[in-house]
Amino acid sequence: DGQKLASGSEDKTIRLWDVVNGQCLQTFFGHTNNIWSVAFCPTGKNLASASKDKTIRVWDTATGVCLKVLKGHSSDVRSICFSSDGQILASGSFDNTVKLWDTSNGNCLKTLTGHTDIVQSVVFNPSGTIVVSGSLDSTFRLWNVSDGKCIQIVQAHSDKLYSIALSIDGKMLASSSSDCTIKLWNFYTGEYIKTFRGHTDIV
Repeated sequence: DGQKLASGSEDKTIRLWDVVNGQCLQTFFGHTNNIWSVAFCPTGKNLASASKDKTIRVWDTATGVCLKVLKGHSSDVRSICFSSDGQILASGSFDNTVKLWDTSNGNCLKTLTGHTDIVQSVVFNPSGTIVVSGSLDSTFRLWNVSDGKCIQIVQAHSDKLYSIALSIDGKMLASSSSDCTIKLWNFYTGEYIKTFRGHTDIV
């Protein structure tokens, strides 16, 4: 609803903020190392956090209670994202894999392998049928959520890929890189659309 902001820190805490007045509403403790990513579930009732301690934690945003600890990655969990219905959580890791988790019980549904470097960014399409992963191996990959198969590999940049984002309608994907550019792609075909230039360092 745009009323709360979540932040994760290298001080090992997550903080929940009131956007209107800037006050800290909750501080969540539990991770034992840096927190790299946080994500609200679609209802806003739960919050997930990804950490250098190799775990993902799911929190009750009203009470600050840790509901689940998801373990399975062999290295830092770098990025996380909920599906639009909140039933699946995707995570990308320093172990070069993407994992899909059942949010109801915390079980790992699938491990998606193929990237040859850190998975920096994960995002679901609006329908939750496809998850996209962006990696320092300069590619992004589209995966079928139902069977875990890789649908498409796009060699997106001439250097490391750091972040991906989908348009609200799910038709376009943007990727950013240490080649100092942002590129826009057709999500459905993987076709290149345009390049945005101007930055002089990693985007």
